[in-house]
Amino acid sequence: MKYEGLFVTDTFQVNNKLTVTAGVRWEVPGVYTEPYNRISTFNQTEPNPALSGVLVNGKPVLGAFDLVNTPNHPESGLNTEHFALFAPRVGIAYRLTDKTVIRSGGGVFFSPANVQFGQGPQGNALNYYINSQNASIDSYATYATTLSNPFPTGLSGPPQRESQLSSAVF
Repeated sequence: MKYEGLFVTDTFQVNNKLTVTAGVRWEVPGVYTEPYNRISTFNQTEPNPALSGVLVNGKPVLGAFDLVNTPNHPESGLNTEHFALFAPRVGIAYRLTDKTVIRSGGGVFFSPANVQFGQGPQGNALNYYINSQNASIDSYATYATTLSNPFPTGLSGPPQRESQLSSAVF
């Protein structure tokens, strides 16, 4: 993930009591990418291929996983890159007396994608290890998993870049 930002600011002394600081920040917050395109996205407006033929209130079930770098999601990143995020900032300082100054400020801020950890490649469905543990199949009379053998049926690897991702059972 690459993150870029530029900031320009200036301070204006309006008079001996009032100072105004103004600036603008240009943000390119970056998107998560992965060298082998092992990232999937969720498209909530696309009919779900795993449930094709199933209708709810006469309409197909919506919501499907799409792999990056495919016709359904042509970008290589998880989200679309944004290049037009401008964040103005302003600060005001007013000198009430020689010993008292009132300050105020505000601005527009954008959270970068790396703040949302679940969006990272390691939190993506393609890279999850999903291994269920059935503790017992007979009302806990016999334990199916133990500390010495917690996965008696083995480990299932992540699906990676599987074209049938929407049909995979998670």
